[in-house]
Parts: sequence; C-alpha cells; structure tokens
Amino acid sequence: MTEATPEPKRFELWMLSNAGFGLAYNAVLPVLLPAYVLAVGGTPTDVGVAMAMVGLFALAGPTIGNFAARYAVYRHVQALGVLGFAIGFAILALAAGDSFMIVLGVGAIGLGAAALLVVSPAFIVGAGLDAQAQARQLTFLQLNLDAGKILGGAGLTAMASANFGFEAQFWVTAGALGALAVAVWLVNGTAHRRIVAARERDAEVGQETGERVGLRALFGSLFGLVLLAMFLATVMSTFISSQYSNIFMAVFELGDEQISAMVSVSGLVGISLYFVAGAWLGKGDPVAVWAFGNAIRGIGGLLLAVLGAVGGAPYVAILGSYLLVESCAAFARIAQAPTAVRFAPVGAAVATGWIAASAAFGQASGSIGAGLLADATGSFEVLLWVAGGFGVAAGLIGFLFLLPASRRDGSTGPTAGTTDAHAAGQAEIAR
Repeated sequence: MTEATPEPKRFELWMLSNAGFGLAYNAVLPVLLPAYVLAVGGTPTDVGVAMAMVGLFALAGPTIGNFAARYAVYRHVQALGVLGFAIGFAILALAAGDSFMIVLGVGAIGLGAAALLVVSPAFIVGAGLDAQAQARQLTFLQLNLDAGKILGGAGLTAMASANFGFEAQFWVTAGALGALAVAVWLVNGTAHRRIVAARERDAEVGQETGERVGLRALFGSLFGLVLLAMFLATVMSTFISSQYSNIFMAVFELGDEQISAMVSVSGLVGISLYFVAGAWLGKGDPVAVWAFGNAIRGIGGLLLAVLGAVGGAPYVAILGSYLLVESCAAFARIAQAPTAVRFAPVGAAVATGWIAASAAFGQASGSIGAGLLADATGSFEVLLWVAGGFGVAAGLIGFLFLLPASRRDGSTGPTAGTTDAHAAGQAEIAR
C-alpha cells in the first residue's frame, strides 16, 4: 500500500511547473521564435512550420499519458517536461539559423509541453478530490501559468531594453527552466503519491478493469466533440500566437516593448480571472465555464480583426481586445481537464493526453495554416478574422451539444472526482 498523503492545499510547490509552461510556451516562444525565424532569412510560412513542429511533437500526449499511468511515473514525467523546455531553448541558442537545429529545439519544447499538459492536471483530476478541492487546486495551477507569462513578458521586456540578442535570450530562458526542472523534481513527490494512492483505492474495489477502448468508440462519443472543440480553440489561439509579433507589428504598428508589455498585462488580468473562473467551476458545470471561455476568446479575435480593418485604433482598444483573447483563456483552461474527464471513456491521465494531442494537432494545423494564409494574401489581418471564427465555433460546440448533454445526464463518463485507476489498462487505445 502507498503511504498516507497529506490533504491537498490550494497551492503546492509542484504547481510551479505550470509557471515554467507559461514562461516558455506562452511568453518566450511565441514572441521570440517567429522573430528569430524571420531574422535568419525565413518567411511567414517558415514561421508557421517552425511553430507547427512544436505541436507535432506534442502529439505524443496520449502515449505519454499511457506511459505515466501504466508505470506510475507521473513525477518523473513532469520534471522531464520542464527539462525538455530547457533543452529546447538551449538548442535554439546553439542553432545559429540551422534548420535542423531549430526543428530539434522546437521538438524538445513540444515534448516538454505534452508531458506537462498530461501530468499536471492529472495530479488534480486523477486524485479523487471533491469538486471544491479540485476547483481550488485547478485555480492555483492555472494562476501559475499566468505568473509564468508575467515573468516571461517582463524578462523579454528587460532583455529587449538591454539589447540582448536572440542567442542570449534563449540561453537565459534555458537556464531558468533548467533550474526549475530540478526544483519541480524535489517537490512533486506528494502529488505523485496522492494519484498513485487513488489508483490503488480504486483497484481495491474492482474498478481497474483493463478494458480496451477503440478509436471509433473514443471519437464517436461526446468526448470526440470535446476533442473537436479543443482542436478549433487551439487553431484559433495559434493563428494569433504563431504570428504574434508579426500581426501586432504589421496590422497595428506596435513596437517590441509594447508587444512584450501586452504579454505581461494579459498575465496580470488572467490572474484575477482565474479566481472568478475557479469560483464558478466550484459551484457550476465545468462545461459551461469551458464553453464560455472559448466563445469569448473568439469574440476577442473578431474585435481585433475589426480594429485592424478600421485602422488607427488606440493602444488601449487593441490591448482590451487582446485581453479577451488571451486573459479570458482562464475560463477555458481551468475547466478543460474536468470537461474532458467528464465525457471521456478513459482514465484521467489518458484523457488529458488526448486533449494535449488534440491541442497539438490544432497548433500544427494553425501554425502552418496561418503562415500559408499570410503568404498567400500578403496580409496578417486576415488571420484575426479566421481565428475569431474558429474560437466562436468552439464555444458553440460546447453550448449547443456538450452543455445540454451534461445537464441532461448529470455526467457522461468520469466525473469531477474520478481517479486514474484504469488509465493504464482501460485506456490503452486499440489501433
């Protein structure tokens, strides 16, 4: 039997892994990588391909989820995920414009992202917590994401002011993430033991069935609609993030410091919204929270498109619309894992693995599509129109199909307190 674990706290130090995710994936990568690729002679299509490679490597999410669940190596996978970020940025620092090295670097970042997207939420939704405790922990997990974005944005602003080159900025990022990987390894033991204990409890009462779930059953269920909405929402986000610097420079004529400042401000606003989203999640249906987050982000994208078409928009209007896109992601992100687990016919780690894969496929598609569309039209403004449409579509799937099913049936598949007991066997997907 696994030793007893203490009651979960609102904030636990292992959640700093999500700060690393926010710093690396949501701040440094979308700001530096597009500009770096263009600086070494690339085109917008090359930028899209580079960002897509991150998503393609993150398609390993289901495999990582199965591996972590089968061998009970959650804490190892989480620490290695942060280390993957550090290795990826170190490789980019050494790339000197070499295409193979850039692909290798973004590949390491993609694998690191997949590992964290799988394990970090599984530590919460797979630990058998009640809805209130789960909502509190998910709130603070996501708060760390925006804390990382704030630090990343502030760091980028400081390095831009100090005239740091790309290589120096990549090295600074790699060093910070390497230190964080060691710290996460030292503090995530309690969360690891909690999810393992939950699996053992369920095994004792016969819930570990070893049932195999085929792809047809997986995608033909309501969980398939969750994956579709997640794909659309990620395409929406990636259409903007993969060409982030280019959009705001070309469409709105903003400078580097203004663009970096937007990242930090969105993180600060996101922090306050996580408390609102967490309170809603603890008392309401996670599907409603998730659908709202996706829809409002799409509306923000359309507002940016309108401002770009009109021209001459004040910075505060641009910032406000961007906050709808980026900061209101708090609602979608905090409810993403509970929504997935509610409809999934598989365990928590594997459900979050499939969500990571859907997001990865959306990122790859969005990155390539954004680059090709920008090249074909000669305009970055069109990306905002397409992004907004995809975001609204993701929200409509939630409101029109998933939310009625959730309210009608109470739950479909695992609920908020479901553990990861049979992820290793039940969720070994039959191919």
